[in-house]
Amino acid sequence: MPTFANKPTDCLDRESSFLFRNRPTLIRGATQFLTAVVLSWIWLVASGNAQDAAANQATEPSLEEAPLEEVLAKYNRATEKLRSSMKKVQAASIRFHNEPIDQSETHREAWQEAVASGQSDIESLRAAAMELFRRQDKPSEDVLEVAVRSCLEDVREERYRVGLEVLQRANTIKPTVASRALMARVQLLDNQFEAAKAFFDQHPEELESMTDTERQLYASIDELIPQFRREEQLRESEAAKDDLPRVELNTNAGRIVLELFENEAPQTVANFVHLVEQGYYNGVIFHNVKLEFVAQAGAFGIAQIGEVRRLLPRGVPYTIYDENRKPEARKHFRGSLSMANQNSPNTASSQFFLSLTPQPFLNENHTVFGRVIEGLDVMADLTLTFRTDEKGKDEPIEDAIPSVIFSAKVIRKRDHDYQPIKVGSKSATSAENNESSTD
Repeated sequence: MPTFANKPTDCLDRESSFLFRNRPTLIRGATQFLTAVVLSWIWLVASGNAQDAAANQATEPSLEEAPLEEVLAKYNRATEKLRSSMKKVQAASIRFHNEPIDQSETHREAWQEAVASGQSDIESLRAAAMELFRRQDKPSEDVLEVAVRSCLEDVREERYRVGLEVLQRANTIKPTVASRALMARVQLLDNQFEAAKAFFDQHPEELESMTDTERQLYASIDELIPQFRREEQLRESEAAKDDLPRVELNTNAGRIVLELFENEAPQTVANFVHLVEQGYYNGVIFHNVKLEFVAQAGAFGIAQIGEVRRLLPRGVPYTIYDENRKPEARKHFRGSLSMANQNSPNTASSQFFLSLTPQPFLNENHTVFGRVIEGLDVMADLTLTFRTDEKGKDEPIEDAIPSVIFSAKVIRKRDHDYQPIKVGSKSATSAENNESSTD
């Protein structure tokens, strides 16, 4: 199995750049979701009898929702509309591949229009199926299958807890090895290492279904389990004291609240709080966001110059000392807040990143100084700006418009000044000595 030592870290370079283009917002995964999943959905649903879903109605419908009969009717209508849409998609695809090349552009446009019209039908079917799944004691096999498939989209978008809720209930209703394997893979990405290991120890054949990221994590699982146990103990202690600094990021994707690990990384926290209070992160973009990796910010900001908004590089004229080699240093789990650097010691300054999945291979190279305590779902909605090509190399998504931090503010801190200790400054001697004594 590959190890984390093989994974490149150059995308966490403090000088990483991204070309900002004023193009329409990318709808992540929408077309891929439709074309890759919908064919199996439509034939699955068409082969069943949707009326069977009415046989097992929930006894406690929510007051805020439509009657179950209305939900079922919507499900049936969506089924019929989607069947019609898919016939159009298939017909357009056949014409595109089989008719003269001089007409191919027209057929391609027809195919794209058919795919676009089917998107709303997919969403209607998914919404109705999920509502039936939630409210019925024993959903039909069709509804159950659509719900399980639907959670795959949540997993792709890194909304792991949403996917886990669906999978846990599905496995309670009708457990299968395949759905339990998917749940274990999601648990692996969501810091639930012990549960994932327990399943794969019993079903090692399901390791074949893992992605490269999941295989890399599983290779380190015996180290991750005790590390996260320690992390949970620290979080319990921190919750009891309830005095750690907190910073609120207001982004165009939503609100993210960060709790800062001042006990283990006081210098890094002091630098971050100082920059927040100086307004440094207001208008900063998440320029480096890659699926199942990290969301990095702090290198570029949006500035209003006259009537034109421009993307300008940002930075500070100093670096700070690392705190990642101390015995008490925190580790990189999903939701961790950490410092980017220039891939060499003591070169962090103003760029930070959020770990979208556990990243144990970064532990020796980057200082973890906080975690997301509110807004994990928002973190998952940050616009992707990089993807991996067929050769395994990172490439920018040119049509992506990066997510923006409208404002960052300190909402709680301890009663003392927060000033950065800069590398090479007179006040840095003791800091440098303290860090080197722990190496």
